[in-house]
Amino acid sequence: MRMTAIPRKWILGAVAVAATLIIVLWMHQDSPQISYHIYELRWAQQDVLKPHSIPHYFTRGIRWWLQEHRSRREREESARVHRKALVRLGYFERKQFKMSYDLSTGTDADKKFSTMQGRLPLSCTLWQLHVDPTPTNTTVTICVSAADMKVWEKLFAEFDAKEQKIE
Repeated sequence: MRMTAIPRKWILGAVAVAATLIIVLWMHQDSPQISYHIYELRWAQQDVLKPHSIPHYFTRGIRWWLQEHRSRREREESARVHRKALVRLGYFERKQFKMSYDLSTGTDADKKFSTMQGRLPLSCTLWQLHVDPTPTNTTVTICVSAADMKVWEKLFAEFDAKEQKIE
């Protein structure tokens, strides 16, 4: 009877290990896709400078040459596709904020907003901000990592409160 107890323990242990492994792999199934899209988004957003010396041709030359053969429009389209995929995978969130201030380039509100934005403690630098100013209000669309969305929401709330006090 003792001989059957030992294999039973081994079988139960193997089943527990296999179940744990399956659960862990299932939980991280999007991880390789997320890593791929983050890498491609970085590549699309990166402006690679022309190498200025012979050693730099070996370290940066190939990246510069590849990037030069893609137009700005192609890189923007590539970034849009990868950003959309990251939203679909739940790594990024896209949200719109309505502001009653003109955030077009050069205004006082824009300068204050840019200053506040520059101080944000962000965990991901691949965010995108699109400002659509209209005569009555400004729509700001933000696409950021889910981890950083709370920071941006706080920024918009604080900016709105500060601007209301000024007017």
